[in-house]
Amino acid sequence: VVIAIMLSNFIDAARKEDAHHKEAQVASSNSGIVHCLDPVMQVLANFTSVDDLRDMIAQLFEVLDVYEAGSLSFDCLRTALLHLHISHHAIKLRWEDFLRLTNGGKLCTASGGLSPQEFE
Repeated sequence: VVIAIMLSNFIDAARKEDAHHKEAQVASSNSGIVHCLDPVMQVLANFTSVDDLRDMIAQLFEVLDVYEAGSLSFDCLRTALLHLHISHHAIKLRWEDFLRLTNGGKLCTASGGLSPQEFE
């Protein structure tokens, strides 16, 4: 009886997790956003030349550097993206996203942020 109850609870939990995962996928597909930075990438995709893209990236860095530190830490980037108004949805950067963007932190400076060169 105990094993049956445990198995039933496990199956219920697995179904709830699966339903939650499917809801998240539907929400992502409905908004067209696969990665949190997709709205930013959509804006950058409108470049007309390599120099134009570099200028757009440099301007974006300046906008995101809300602490004017010359470097984008996770906290700085997360805060700036939340207040960046280029999408109907707030851009919510997670630590996992930052690690993916910085190649596990390998692109970060010694202070743990992205300099303009690494950002580009």
